[in-house]
Amino acid sequence: MNDQCESERRQNRFQAVPRILHVSMPEKFIGPFIEMVAQHFNLHEHRFLIRGRRGNYQIPKLAQVEMLTSGSMHPKTLWALFQAFRKAERIILHGLFCRSTLLLLWLFPVFRRKSFWFTWGGDIYAATQRDLTGNRRWRQVLRRIVIPDIRFLVCHIRGDAERCWRWYGARGTALRCHKYPSNSVASPSPFYRAADHTLTVQIGNSATAENAHKRIFSLLMPYRNIPMRILCPLAYGNRNYAQSVATRGAQEFGAQFEPQTEFLPREDYLTHIGNVDIAVFANQRQQAMGTTITLLANGTKIYLNPRSTVYRHLIDLGITVFRLDEFTLNADFPQRETNQQRVASLYSNGRLVSDLASIFRMPLHGRGRQ
Repeated sequence: MNDQCESERRQNRFQAVPRILHVSMPEKFIGPFIEMVAQHFNLHEHRFLIRGRRGNYQIPKLAQVEMLTSGSMHPKTLWALFQAFRKAERIILHGLFCRSTLLLLWLFPVFRRKSFWFTWGGDIYAATQRDLTGNRRWRQVLRRIVIPDIRFLVCHIRGDAERCWRWYGARGTALRCHKYPSNSVASPSPFYRAADHTLTVQIGNSATAENAHKRIFSLLMPYRNIPMRILCPLAYGNRNYAQSVATRGAQEFGAQFEPQTEFLPREDYLTHIGNVDIAVFANQRQQAMGTTITLLANGTKIYLNPRSTVYRHLIDLGITVFRLDEFTLNADFPQRETNQQRVASLYSNGRLVSDLASIFRMPLHGRGRQ
C-alpha cells in the first residue's frame, strides 16, 4: 500500500513539471486557447507566461497561468522568463513582439532551437515598415537576428511562411495549423435571412490603418442611398484612429454607419456578425483571419485585397472570395454552400486539436523548409 502511494506521488510530481512553455502578450484569443488546452490536453504539462495585465481580455485564473506585470525589461520579468525558458522542453512563442522575449532569444541561441513561433502577422510584416523608431526598431533588429534559428514556424497560410523565409532568412520547418479556437468553426447552419432583414455590410476588423477604411468607404459611396447597415469593428487597435474612422463614417453614411467601439464577449460577437451579408477587408497583409473564416462559415460574401496572402490562401483551398475591384452590393453568389462546407472541414476544432497534439509531441530535431 505504501509503495502504491509513493508511486502515485512520484507520478503526480512528474505530471506537475510543465514541459511546454507558452509565452504571450494578453490578447483576445489567448484566453480561449488556454481553455482549449485545459479541456483537451494535460494542463499540468503546460505553463503560460503572459507579459502584461488582463485588462479587457478574459485570461483564465489558473495555477498554470502567470501574469508578468512588472514591465517588459524589468529584472523580475527577465529572470522569470529566463528560468522558464531554461527549464522548458519546448517553447511556444505566441507572436514575437515582447522585448524581453526577443532579448533572451538573442542572448541564448539554445532557446531558439526548441521554439515554435506561432506567427501573428504583425510580427512578420514589421519587415515592410521603413519608418520604425525607438523600441519598434530595436525589436525588428532582434527579430532579424533570432528568426533564422527558430526551429519551427507555425502558420496556417503558406504565404506567411514564405515571407518569413524571404524577409528574415528563416530556416525553420513550416507547420500548418490554424492555432487558435477563434479560427475554428462549427458545422455550418443553412443560410437564412428574414423577410425584414436589412442588408448588412462589415468593413474591416479593427482600428488600425492597415484596414484601409477610406478605401472601403469609397467602394460603398455609390450605394449610400440604398438601405443598409455598415458594421465597423473599432474596439481593437488605435483609439485615435478609431475616432477618426467613426467620425468619417458618420459624415459619409449617417445612421447607416454603426461603429463598434466596445469589446464584446466572443458569443456576443458571433451573434453580432451572424447577420453580416457582405464583408470587405482591404488590408494588404494577413489580418482578420479568424473573422474571415467565421464569416465564410456563416455564408457571408467576402471581398479581399488580392495582394493579401489571405486571398491567395483561400483561393488555393477552393474557397470562393472576391477581389475589391469586383465589389457590388449584391450579396448573392452560387458558391455559398460550398464555401460553408469547405471551411467547416478545414477549420474544425477537431482538426485544431489534432494539429496541436502533433506540435506538443513532435521531435525537436526536425529542420528545413516544408
